[in-house]
Amino acid sequence: MDDSDLTRFRFRWLLVWMSDMLVGEDVQKAKMLLRNQLGPEYEAIQNDGLKLLEALERENQIHEGDTELLRMCLTKLERHDILEALNEYERERQVVSRKLQLKASSVDGPYFGHADIMDEIVSVLDDDTHDHVHLACISGMSGTGKTRLAKEACFRLRQFHKMIFVDLRELETIEAIFFAIMHAFGVECRDYEPQVMYSCFRSYDPRQHGGAVLVLDSTDHPLDQGSAGRPNPTYNAFVDMLENITNLPNNRLKLLVTSRYGVENLGIKKRSFDYWRLEGDHELAMESAVEMVKYHAGKAQLNDKEAEELVRFCGKNPLALKVVASRLQDQTVKPKDLIQYLSAGSGQQALRITRALSHLGLALSDQIGPCLKTSIDSLPQAHRRNLVKLSVIPGSFTLEVARVILGYPRKRQMELQLDLQALKYRSLLESKQEDDDEEAGGAFSKSRSKKEGGTRYSLHLLLRSFVEQMARESEDEMQGIFKEAEAKFVDYFSKRMKKIAKMLQVKAMVAMARLQDDAANYLKALHIIKSSKEYHNPDTIFWMYIVVEMLLFTNERLKFYRERAESAKECGQMQVYAESRCYEVYQLSEIGHKSDTLLPMLQEAEDELEKLDKEIQPISIQLSLATCYHFRGDVYLNDRDWKQAIPQIQKALDIRKHYLGEHLLTARTYNSLGAALQDKALIDPGLSPAFIKSEKEKAMECYRKALDICKKTAGPDRLHIEGPTFLMNLGTCLHDMEQYEKAVEIYQQALKEERMLGMDGTDKTCTSLKNIAMSYYEMEKYDDAIPIAKKAMEGRKRLLETHPATARSIYFVGSLNLTNRNYKEARKYLDEALLMEEELWRKGMAHSVDWPRLKNKIEFLMTTLGKDAALSVYKKRFREAEKPSNQHKPKLEAPDHSETESSTSSSSESIQKRKRGSISSTDSSGIAEDRADGLPVQALSAQDAQLRSSKKREKKPRASRDPDEETDSTITTVSGVSVKMEMGDIVVHFPPPAPEDKPDTFEWPRCIIC
Repeated sequence: MDDSDLTRFRFRWLLVWMSDMLVGEDVQKAKMLLRNQLGPEYEAIQNDGLKLLEALERENQIHEGDTELLRMCLTKLERHDILEALNEYERERQVVSRKLQLKASSVDGPYFGHADIMDEIVSVLDDDTHDHVHLACISGMSGTGKTRLAKEACFRLRQFHKMIFVDLRELETIEAIFFAIMHAFGVECRDYEPQVMYSCFRSYDPRQHGGAVLVLDSTDHPLDQGSAGRPNPTYNAFVDMLENITNLPNNRLKLLVTSRYGVENLGIKKRSFDYWRLEGDHELAMESAVEMVKYHAGKAQLNDKEAEELVRFCGKNPLALKVVASRLQDQTVKPKDLIQYLSAGSGQQALRITRALSHLGLALSDQIGPCLKTSIDSLPQAHRRNLVKLSVIPGSFTLEVARVILGYPRKRQMELQLDLQALKYRSLLESKQEDDDEEAGGAFSKSRSKKEGGTRYSLHLLLRSFVEQMARESEDEMQGIFKEAEAKFVDYFSKRMKKIAKMLQVKAMVAMARLQDDAANYLKALHIIKSSKEYHNPDTIFWMYIVVEMLLFTNERLKFYRERAESAKECGQMQVYAESRCYEVYQLSEIGHKSDTLLPMLQEAEDELEKLDKEIQPISIQLSLATCYHFRGDVYLNDRDWKQAIPQIQKALDIRKHYLGEHLLTARTYNSLGAALQDKALIDPGLSPAFIKSEKEKAMECYRKALDICKKTAGPDRLHIEGPTFLMNLGTCLHDMEQYEKAVEIYQQALKEERMLGMDGTDKTCTSLKNIAMSYYEMEKYDDAIPIAKKAMEGRKRLLETHPATARSIYFVGSLNLTNRNYKEARKYLDEALLMEEELWRKGMAHSVDWPRLKNKIEFLMTTLGKDAALSVYKKRFREAEKPSNQHKPKLEAPDHSETESSTSSSSESIQKRKRGSISSTDSSGIAEDRADGLPVQALSAQDAQLRSSKKREKKPRASRDPDEETDSTITTVSGVSVKMEMGDIVVHFPPPAPEDKPDTFEWPRCIIC
């Protein structure tokens, strides 16, 4: 018996057993349910269960790999005993298929063609001789079977390999791609941190598998360079991402990419990738195409000549072949009549649509457009309407989404499933059953899929684009049907966004996972509603902007707010206009615009709000004014204009306390006010010591109030995602007040909550660890500080590799050892920090802010040890690491300082990152760069630094330190908060500004919304 016969034999046994279990009444009910699927055989079945099942099999409604129709019918009949047997069959089939590495029997049917390419891809994916992540790419025009080939290759490896599938269609930014990939690995990230992804890939080791294949499907947009006039901003960033991944030393992970565009000209090292184009010599062979046509034509009588003629009409495009051949299954049209119809041409509309979709690779000569159009036109009217309605959905969707868009009541769910099955029968709809294993995605998405039935449907991009274009050009009812379905789509996903925005308060990670499940659909909904009059009202402002901050990023957010403001102004909705202008100001401030540009915009927004009738919507307008005040306070804080900034934030706080009470938005305003007071106390040199202490105490009280409100809002048994931020800010304030033991307690609590919230291993926990070490340092508990500082350092190395923040962490460990007089260890880590600073310079990156202190510490150490010769060598290296001519040069070997007993540690091989991949440091060994309100703390002038340092030294002199030592203990806050708007219990949490050394090239982190 052939291996593939095993599953067919088991399926036949299942059908015979099921026919014995179905009693007469069950058969009659099943016949009625499946009347349309049975066609002319309906009458001949009578009361025979086996004949019923055999008829469905002959009609290709069921086969060994597609039992969904059986499942629907048995569910309706409430025959749970037979359903259990069906589930057992599915489990056995998957085991047998994996063990024997059979061709995947799926709803798409057997796989046809490309046997030689298949063998090559499997060989590449199974090759473990590569020392880095290896890239494979399958390219070709839309509909040529790239995705199916990729899945089939991975399926043949499933005995030993795991497949992680990521659908990137409709995702247009590098940030959205990053979050989709991390979501597939079960990690819900809050910020765009590509180094976190690289760290995950570098150490990824799939258990119980010989390896893993990450499939990035439909990467058409990120690999499209665009035109000379309109270049694609995602292209370079995505190429960088692919290059960085292929540089990772992990031979147990492979990367498989499908796209209309190849990777052969991307500049990636040739040894790091293989590629195949499904065209020319590698297009689908005629024999395989004929075999595919005959399979999908079912029992229709079709000779080889007729099949070859259809293949030529479809241009050997597998999608078109399946759709056209499925047209023959019901035998309502003969093959020769279909060929004659196609030969005569199907009118100008199909050609216009084909021309409009040329960006998908369609060619007029292939007649793919006419083939698709004739198949769609031949559908029963009800099914054609359903197909047009479903074409409004860009991503995959659940049965519940289909029910809403198609307008089926809940009690007709069985009818809905059968109608969807009818579209699948004609190869117009795809579906997949989410597995319960790791390959299904993150835990949050799995629980959601189970709740909604576990099945997700989708239309192929080419087919969906064709149907959508056909509906838009249509002059009959189809255009109206499409617009009606689009309105239902927007209404459904806007309600979902509102629910998710509220869920972010108490179940942030679950909410973020659900956003990623339907990211493409949410993005389209936002694109439509940003200029929709229906959504230009104050009630939609709050939840909409929250989702915008979650799904879009700086440039896209700025564009969204501008277009929404213009549209609202045209509609006369001036409150929405003013709100949008405020948010636009915030985005502009993030990319470095100055106050002289931003303040007039905020004044205009305030003037428009003041003109509104406050008696109609008094609370809403007051909250809008609070937003304006808060944003104005942010602008003043960026300029360090304390006299103007603090009153503005206080006004915002007063409004929110009055109208919202103990609310998270009020808490965040307290947090921002505390940060402003603390910054003023730290930086303003004109304040007296008593007044400085008073301002810090006020700041600490603000942080405590923010924490109290946060805890009350989230509940006693729940952790809120904002908790670690508020705790960290409170800890920094305690540290600044020299209450170091209390600061350590607060930092440890923040660290604990970060880990419980799933942030362990991120840069946030590295910051917490370093801050703990700094407080121990101030208490002169060096033996306690050093191991914690090392943990922070190792975390930075793992996450960021060669990066200014990593260099600073290494320097801090060396500085601690130097202060503790562990000279051997001090030199080891200071040498390592110097190596990284040199590497940064060679890569064209700026030195870290600790570079001057690093040089001073090395000179101090060499002088203390009496190593004059070594000091001369070090000074030469310092000069070389500051010469502009030495940037972008290959790495040089570090000098061997053999006259000393200490060893120089070398940095590990790093990812070749470009400017876009840089991440800002959130901690400081000398300067507090970021605060938790998202506002930068400016570097102290030399005079101010000397004043602060002298004040501390007068109080607590330490002979073991050099004069610069005091600045090393300056504490940072975690990056993050600037309060915006809210409605109900929805709050927005924005990202920090860019680091001052690269404001134009910094990649803005995604904001946090809870």
